This record gives sequence, structure tokens and C-alpha cells, in this order.
Amino acid sequence: MGALHMARNVAHYKDLEKELCLARDTLAIRAEAQARALKKHVRFEQLLVSFALDFGQARQKHDLQKLIQEGMCEIAKAGDFDRCVFWEVKNAQTASVFARYDRPCVELEPQPDLAAKEQAAWLYAAADRIGAVERLADGHMRCVTVLLSADHEETGFALQVDYWPGSKKNTLPVTPARMSLFCRVFSNALWRHADMVAIQRMRDEMIRMEHVSRLGQLAGVLAHELNQPLSAILCNAQAAGHWLAQTPSNVGETRSALMDIVENARHASDVIRQTRSMFTQKMPAVQKVSIASCVKNALSLVNNRAALSGVVVEWTVDTSLPPVLGDRVQLRQVLVNLLNNAIDAVCKRPKKLRHIVVSSVADASAHTLQLRVKDSGVGFPTGKENTIFEPFYTTKPNGMGMGLPICRQIVENFGGNIRAHRDTDGGTVFCVTLPLASGPRKSARKK
Repeated sequence: MGALHMARNVAHYKDLEKELCLARDTLAIRAEAQARALKKHVRFEQLLVSFALDFGQARQKHDLQKLIQEGMCEIAKAGDFDRCVFWEVKNAQTASVFARYDRPCVELEPQPDLAAKEQAAWLYAAADRIGAVERLADGHMRCVTVLLSADHEETGFALQVDYWPGSKKNTLPVTPARMSLFCRVFSNALWRHADMVAIQRMRDEMIRMEHVSRLGQLAGVLAHELNQPLSAILCNAQAAGHWLAQTPSNVGETRSALMDIVENARHASDVIRQTRSMFTQKMPAVQKVSIASCVKNALSLVNNRAALSGVVVEWTVDTSLPPVLGDRVQLRQVLVNLLNNAIDAVCKRPKKLRHIVVSSVADASAHTLQLRVKDSGVGFPTGKENTIFEPFYTTKPNGMGMGLPICRQIVENFGGNIRAHRDTDGGTVFCVTLPLASGPRKSARKK
């Protein structure tokens, strides 16, 4: 009995040993399968990160195309794929190859680089199902995933891989969901580049439109500012011809008219130069300027027009006033604009009411000097004290609405200000306030 019992125990232990060996082998097989699966996932993640980093540094489309071509090779190598193709779906009818890899020395069915919908039914079928896996006639398996653009549903990209099932060299999980992540990385890189190109195109267009706008403003300013000196040159030339035609010729008046022509030509040249500097963002050199000298020069440029219009211009500017900070030519341009506006305002009034008064006063405590140009016209509409300084606003039938905006820009560039108000007698008073050269320096307004 003892020997029989011992034999039974030995048989039982052998059965247990067999079960333990089987369980050990099963666990080893499962562990190996899990290790292979984990290896595939790790390799998959490594490729995704590598592609994302490389595409993030690419700026040109040809760089992206090169990286995608290299990506096709890496995916094919990691997945042991015989063919790896990245398609560009251009519309609902055609698709073209953007990048491809075909394994050398492997017989594959021919596949053109450009396929119509009939020739690539499998591709569009995958688009309808958001991915597909099918077996080909030659035994290959094909996995296809398609991503369509959110903006244009008929365009997008697709990734196709052809492989032999059960390949032991495959280190990638072959499913439409996994392959779609590769396709999305490639597609997003191209869509992002297209967006960047579109944004840059819009920026270039905005810059071009800004240049066109600035050229239009420059043309408007020049047309406005050159009208006065050119009109004065014509008027003086006609006067010189008149004086020369007399018998005997009035040489003195002719000489005076010719000198006025020279002065107005110089003024026109200065206007062009200073206007150009304004539109090229180049600030003129700030210097000490005598307001009395500026007023005198400006009056010499408008005296003939004032006289022909029957306008009396009085000026009570003290020559002993301290200098201000600014540019002689631009400040003279401001005064000429204000005086011409004043002449326009009073020239239709009765002759005895055609008066313009130019005066100035210094405020030592505020370190400023105020110049006033007062006319006896009808004044501007009530409530338009600020509107009259806006570009293209004008109350003149043939006005351009550029003179006062130019005046404000010039004055503010030198740290001053310009205001307008209706006079109690019904006319208009323009007040130009400028910093004294002896006072603290004010920063010029940025353009």
C-alpha cells in the first residue's frame, strides 16, 4: 500500500510540474507579445514626436516635401511596408502623389502618380469610411486613411501603406486610427504652411495698400501745398510781362516781380523737400526759429494774392519775441496755409470787411508762444472746431481738406498745438502754440 501511495504522489507531482511549465510558457509568450506591442507603440510615438519637431522647424514648402518624403521612408522601414504613399486629394475627382516610397526588388502592382476617381475608388471609399484595411489580389494588405480639409471638404490628404500580413519585422501598429495620426501630422504641417503663406500674402497686400495710400496722401499734400506758390509764380510772371510791355518798360516793378518768382520757386522746392521728409518718417532738424521772421516771409508769399483780392493784412508781431523750437520751412508752410485760408474766408465779403490780423504773445510761465491769425469772414459751422482739422473735410467748393490736417501734424510734431474758435465778431481765430527754445524740451508727437 505504501509503494502504491508513493507512486500516486509522484504522478501527481509530475502533472503539477507539467502544468507549471505550461503556465510559465504561456506567461512567457504573453510577455513577449506584450513587449512586442509595447515596442511598436514606443516606436510609433517616437516617430510622431520626431516628425512633429522636424515639421515645426520647416518654413518652405520644398523643405516640407523633403521631410515628408523622408517620413515615408522611415514609416516603411519601421513598419516593414512594401509601399508607403502620401496623397494630395485635390478635389472630388482627382488625387496626386505628394511623396512615396516603393521597396526595391519587390513586385507591386503599378500605381500612377495621378489618379482619377475611377482609378482610385479605394481611396475615396476610405474617405467615406474614415479609413479602410483590405486584402489585395496579390496577397498584400492595404491600409488607407484620409483627412479632408475643414474649410474645403473636397480637398485633403491621404496615407496609404501596402504590406505582407504577419511580417515579423513590423514594429508599427497597422490600423487606420494609428496611420491617421501620421497622416494628420503631415497634413497639419502643410495646412499650417498654407495658412502662413496666406497670412504673409495678406500682410504684403496691406503693406502695398499702405504704400498706395501714402502715395495718394503725398500727391494730395503736394497738390494742395504747391497750388499757392505756382499760382503766385504765374501771377508774377504775368505782371512782369505787363511791366515790360509798357513804354518805357518799368524795370523796377519787373525786377520786383522776378524776385517774387524766385522766392515762390524756392518756397515750392522747400515744400516738396519737407513734404517728402514727412512721408518718409524723417523728422526735420529742430532749431531755433524767429516767429517774426517766419511771419514776414509768409506774408511776402501771399501779399500779391491779398492785394489782388482787396484784403488788408495787419501784423503786430513783436520782433523781440524769443525764438521757438521748430523748422523754418515747415512753420512758414503753416502760416501760408492759415493766411490763404483767411484770404479765402474774407475775399467774398464787402471790401471794407476784408481784414486779417496776425498777432503773437509769449507766455513765459508756460514757456510757450502763441501766434494768432484772425479773419473777418463768416466763420466755420458751429460745433466743427475739431472736425475742420480732419483730413478731406472742407467747406470750400473746390477745397481738398488737406491744409489744416497738415498744419496740425507739423505743429504737433514740434510739441505744440493748434486750435480754432469763432470770434465774437463772426470771423475765425486760429491759435498756434509752440514751445519756446528757452523752455524745457517737449517730446515731439510720434507719427
